Amino acid sequence: IELDNGYGRSGLTTDQAESMKEIVRITENAENMTFKGFLTHAGNTYNARGKQEIMVIMEDTAGQLRTLKARYADRFPGIITSYGDTPSCSLAEDLSAFDEIRPGNFVYYDVMQYHIGSCTLDDIAVCVACPVVGIYPERNELVIYGGAVHLSKEFIAGDNGFKLFGYIVETDGNDWSEPVPGAYVSSLSQEHGVVHMPSEWISKFKPGDLLGVLPVHSCLAADVLNDEGLPAEA
Repeated sequence: IELDNGYGRSGLTTDQAESMKEIVRITENAENMTFKGFLTHAGNTYNARGKQEIMVIMEDTAGQLRTLKARYADRFPGIITSYGDTPSCSLAEDLSAFDEIRPGNFVYYDVMQYHIGSCTLDDIAVCVACPVVGIYPERNELVIYGGAVHLSKEFIAGDNGFKLFGYIVETDGNDWSEPVPGAYVSSLSQEHGVVHMPSEWISKFKPGDLLGVLPVHSCLAADVLNDEGLPAEA
């Protein structure tokens, strides 16, 4: 049974006890279903900043799951609690409150996880290689073949309408540099991205060069790209 821990996406809250009882009753009488316990995705940690805020959400969620498990443990001694979100599972020193964890994004991490505080830049393990298709020094911009069908349209929002769609790095085979200072993907269309590039860097690039983009959300970038590095729908 899915628990809504306060994230507000899906699942039942702990005070919906009668609904949970009804689900368990239906499950007991179903031939192809077994009641296994309670799970949740604490997606509200994505709105937190820093370890302390993230841990408060995790500890509150652990308490909710403990309450539910205790309510049914005598009747179903084998039930488990299943928990998953990358920020808290990355930062927590003790996850013994849960029987199972399901973080997914920690396989790659991304710019969003870096901004949340759940990883360092060195932990980010995915980079999308995009060829330069246009150079516009008069406006400090490059255009790359790398748009929403490669990176998704996830962004980090800042002050005064600022949006960041990815960090820019220099590529070298299967490796890449630290992010280029002051360089970032500033906007996306379907197949192209506009890169803001400081004037002292823009002369280093020519059409055909590859730029690396550290995506804001690696799960979506991995989903829209196939093994050949082409749009999945191509």
